[in-house]
Amino acid sequence: MILNKSIIARIVPLNVIVQFLIIGTLLEFIVWLIIGIVTYIVYGRKHSVIQNENS
Repeated sequence: MILNKSIIARIVPLNVIVQFLIIGTLLEFIVWLIIGIVTYIVYGRKHSVIQNENS
């Protein structure tokens, strides 16, 4: 019985650490995705062939 409790005591903190890593990774992905989309839109507007023909 002591062995089972010690295994559970080791798994629970590991599960919490993994969940925080997943949340951190998702937040980092979302931030870089937003930076990429903004960069893509700004670059596209400045270097658009159609927009440069009109002005």
